[in-house]
Amino acid sequence: MNAPLEPRPEDVVQIALAKADFEFQELFGPPALWSEAVLREYRLDQHIARQIATNWGEAA
Repeated sequence: MNAPLEPRPEDVVQIALAKADFEFQELFGPPALWSEAVLREYRLDQHIARQIATNWGEAA
């Protein structure tokens, strides 16, 4: 069998969420040290990353 040419939409979402998580940890350190404001922004970024990845998956 041939491998899929494009990643599955679920994989795209996981990659986008991991990237957003990594970027936040680079900026703000470990999640245990984040303030409430940083946590709110993190959740918003995760939501946006999921939406962008999902829309990409639907368009493919």
